[in-house]
Amino acid sequence: MIDIQVLGTGSNGNCYVVKIGRATLMLECGLSFKTIQKKLNYKLTREVDACLITHEHL
Repeated sequence: MIDIQVLGTGSNGNCYVVKIGRATLMLECGLSFKTIQKKLNYKLTREVDACLITHEHL
């Protein structure tokens, strides 16, 4: 089963967490690290296995 959690989308930034079985992947990190931490209840390092970043912004 695939579970997709949208942490943010739009002009403030995009960030998605995709869970596939026991693996968790973060797609994009367009939000601030502090915002991502809050949205994941400060479990970022324990729950996210990898992060895919496709591009950067100035």
